[in-house]
Amino acid sequence: MRLLGLSQKGYVEKIFKRFNMDDCTGFDVPMSKGDKLSNDQSPKIEQEKYEMQDKLYASLVGSLMYAQVFIRLDLAFCISVLRRFRSNPRQAHWVAGKKVMRYLQRTKEYKLVYRRVEDMQLEGYADGDFAGCSDTKKSTSGVVFIFATGAVAWRSVKQQYVLTSTMQA
Repeated sequence: MRLLGLSQKGYVEKIFKRFNMDDCTGFDVPMSKGDKLSNDQSPKIEQEKYEMQDKLYASLVGSLMYAQVFIRLDLAFCISVLRRFRSNPRQAHWVAGKKVMRYLQRTKEYKLVYRRVEDMQLEGYADGDFAGCSDTKKSTSGVVFIFATGAVAWRSVKQQYVLTSTMQA
């Protein structure tokens, strides 16, 4: 059986060093069902903005996004949520980003594996939440395409329009 495995363990370990999280404990999921991030949590007064000055939130999100784009499709949804707050993050957003890092600590050995099979077909899957963004009431959609038993393309994005039914989402 012929297999091809792609890993980002080395890159993930560099991210841990950059953000001083080498020894963090692992976590089972990157984002829990009850985790809600919104613009209401963004800094409104100068003191809150000052508290976030030394946090490299945009760099953290960018580093996670790089991992997600190339191998880690399991991060697509949480990265699409985290990046909405790059310009004005608050402590809750920083904690959510660190939670994703803790998930990566537990799953850094994961690989994207492709296996040669007789009947090579492209399969596609899509899903979406309905009005999942508490700020805009817009839905978030996700798609993944699988070929040779491994994902070849994936995306999670907040939709442009407010939808009125799950069928539209």
